[in-house]
Amino acid sequence: MHVTTIELPRGGEVSAVIGPSRVRNSFGRLLTLFSYRRMLALASERFGMPDIVWCYNAYAFEMLSMHYLKWRGPLVGVLEFEDHPLARMTGLKIKPMLDWISWRRTADQFDICYAVNQRLADQMTDRGVKTEPLPGLLAEENRRWFDDHPPSFEGTPDVVVAYSGGLDNLKGVDFLLEIIAVSIEKELPIEWHITGSGPLESDIKKFAGRNPSRVHFHGVVPADRLRKIRSQAHVLLNPHKPNGDVFPFKVIDAVSTGRLVISTPLQHGFQDLEWLDAAVCQVELNPDQWMDALLGAERLYNEKRSRIRCAMSEASENFSEKGFGAKLHRKLAPLVESTRNATVSQKIK
Repeated sequence: MHVTTIELPRGGEVSAVIGPSRVRNSFGRLLTLFSYRRMLALASERFGMPDIVWCYNAYAFEMLSMHYLKWRGPLVGVLEFEDHPLARMTGLKIKPMLDWISWRRTADQFDICYAVNQRLADQMTDRGVKTEPLPGLLAEENRRWFDDHPPSFEGTPDVVVAYSGGLDNLKGVDFLLEIIAVSIEKELPIEWHITGSGPLESDIKKFAGRNPSRVHFHGVVPADRLRKIRSQAHVLLNPHKPNGDVFPFKVIDAVSTGRLVISTPLQHGFQDLEWLDAAVCQVELNPDQWMDALLGAERLYNEKRSRIRCAMSEASENFSEKGFGAKLHRKLAPLVESTRNATVSQKIK
């Protein structure tokens, strides 16, 4: 067990306490779990008591650490909630049960929770914890790029359409293949650009091979290449099968490009996303309705232009790296100040 320094991908570094075992199996994880007090003691000795404890997911190590540090003195507890402790439960595994028991014991000690979907948010809200969505962050370089590259329907008779993501039935790519086939059969003025990978990749490649001027398959591409592909498109698609348990971050990401987004109905269940609902063209999984929307893309974009611009601003303010960072500071700073005042009051007494 020791303290080391880890370099961050985008520059900078952080200090880290490395546990007693580097073996990535059940025994190694349990050894690290049962060493949590020794690891926290080493961290406290080196860096002092924290003002904020940020726990990624409701794992037993994080929950026990939170419980122990909260017992030692006032602090702000933040839970980043991505998976329910029993979500990965298969067979008679001990760790998911330990995670679940530890979370049940500690959940109400957090001051705020950032959850990736409404189901997890409800679990923490029921325990009296203020909960907000945190499905992901929009990269600053993407925001700057699309601010400089607004959509334009001028100069081409075709509607340029892009889809990026997993190529499987759950993502609605089977439906996407259906409407691509219709557009090719009817020789409609639609140009398709598809990126990603998955079980239906070979079907996409067949369409691209037979119709090279209409269907372009790019495979998995780096972020800068994806930005360029999307900036050349008039429309971005989200044919994902409706699922009310999924936060629509992919749709927020698409809207942040300033393009018209055509999507299946958004059944996210989160409040304060009216701006997203208003900016997106939501269409049932019906080939005729989607084809009408695609062929009327320029008209729909002009009708929704102001709402799309509003959604770009909201997405940047709430989900960009810089915007969320400022929002996070506004929320946590008063909580930290309150705990510090509580500590001072205890010392005076």
